[in-house]
Amino acid sequence: MANVDFFQTVKAALDFSLWSDKKPIDDLLDSYRNEQFSWFCCAIGSEQRLVLAVSPTIATAMSVQMYDSPANQISVQETLDAVTELTNIMTGLVQKKYWPRLEIGLAQAMELSEAASFTCRNCELSTMISVDGAILFVGVMTSKTRY
Repeated sequence: MANVDFFQTVKAALDFSLWSDKKPIDDLLDSYRNEQFSWFCCAIGSEQRLVLAVSPTIATAMSVQMYDSPANQISVQETLDAVTELTNIMTGLVQKKYWPRLEIGLAQAMELSEAASFTCRNCELSTMISVDGAILFVGVMTSKTRY
């Protein structure tokens, strides 16, 4: 499974919600560890899990577009809901493309302790994307690649 193909699948999900310029970047997620990412995950069957990390800029942009309100009028819960919905959309598209017979779970925020031990090297598929300079990471781990 090529990461270029995976990027296109993830980009399709972003096209639903972020209309800005999107491009893949080659950096490792670990080099952005100092940025305050929000982490989410969603199961695909019993063996795969999609992991999403978004920078605050992307989380805010998602909620602004989803609720069609200015950023200063968006609550923390609305931002959480918007990124959870993005995780659901991405998981659905990835599942349909790579594991169409498997069911998906419900997206949820990851505990910080779980996210802190995560690295992109644990993923079977992964892509980092720059959206107007903000960073988004999506990876899929399988039972063979879990940390």
